[in-house]
Amino acid sequence: MSLPAPETVRPTARIVGLPRPATPVFLGRHDDYQRLEQVLAAADETVVVTQALYGMGGVGKSEMALQYAHRARTRYEAVWWVTAESPQQVEAGLAGLTHQLVHDAARAATTEDAAAWAVGWLRAHPGWLLLLDNVTDPAHVAGLLGRLEGGHALITSRRDVRWPGTTRTLQLGLLAPGPAAELITTITGRTAPNDRQTAAVIARELGYLPLALDQAAAYIRQTRITLGRYLGLLQQHPARYYAKAADGDKAQATIARLWDITLETLQEQAPEAAELVSVLAQYAPADVPRLILGGRDEEATEAADAALGVLASHSMVDLTDEVVAMHRLTRAASCPKPRTSAKITHTARPVTLPSTGSKRPCPTTPTPM
Repeated sequence: MSLPAPETVRPTARIVGLPRPATPVFLGRHDDYQRLEQVLAAADETVVVTQALYGMGGVGKSEMALQYAHRARTRYEAVWWVTAESPQQVEAGLAGLTHQLVHDAARAATTEDAAAWAVGWLRAHPGWLLLLDNVTDPAHVAGLLGRLEGGHALITSRRDVRWPGTTRTLQLGLLAPGPAAELITTITGRTAPNDRQTAAVIARELGYLPLALDQAAAYIRQTRITLGRYLGLLQQHPARYYAKAADGDKAQATIARLWDITLETLQEQAPEAAELVSVLAQYAPADVPRLILGGRDEEATEAADAALGVLASHSMVDLTDEVVAMHRLTRAASCPKPRTSAKITHTARPVTLPSTGSKRPCPTTPTPM
């Protein structure tokens, strides 16, 4: 059986394909959500409107996209989620839409043909929401976006880069202290005054990162330990507890694993930037003056600037023209084995960057940001 013409296929009911329900505990994002809502709600459905949510791993980009998809799904004829970490995943996600729409006819189609059919269907039926989650390279979706018309595309990514066409961007930051503590008390159900105070300390120790807060609260709830007990364990063994997740908790996408994936990518594609991560991780999670990276050596400074740009584009650091800052959980996940120096290889010769001057590993107790 061959695939029918895309324009002839009209589903009998609204198509909704999302990976999981949105969390019922969604705090501290009112202003960000309102900005996202305003852009997409006011958009003309006769053209493609693309919005990218970007920020560091664990900041809640996918959750924000899920919240919008669930709340706004009645506005769209189809809502479809595609995991977009690679071109192959994008193609497979689009092929999944074809199987949803014309299951029997799609059985004999190749993934490539099914994906192409899905693009044709989206072009022929305005009023859809396509969510492209965790895009690692804008080039992986640029061709797709260039072929679409008459719908909304919502991208999530850690990449702070130039996005295709007229894509608008919205950066998600850390939660404010109040909502961060409230997230912990709400999920755990521990709301006594002393629990609220302890939750505020836990939130600070976790750097107000939503996924870390969510995982900590789920772990406390599952193990039925007190907030004080968890705080003591976190302060004593931070790296171990950053990697904790409750059974079944969002596919156990732990904080440690999030940065492992990014570091693996950097080691393959930008080893100089990966080396710089190991240097920065040995400093306290406070602003580090850029001038110390490379010192007064012009070539070393140029190499450090290039590496910092790569790290900032992957949301591994916050960067200004004067300082660089690394979130405490990024630092913990990136801590190298003891070493005395790290090198960035430049085109002419190796350039040595300053380390902490110590053979000790990174500090094990987080310090206030």
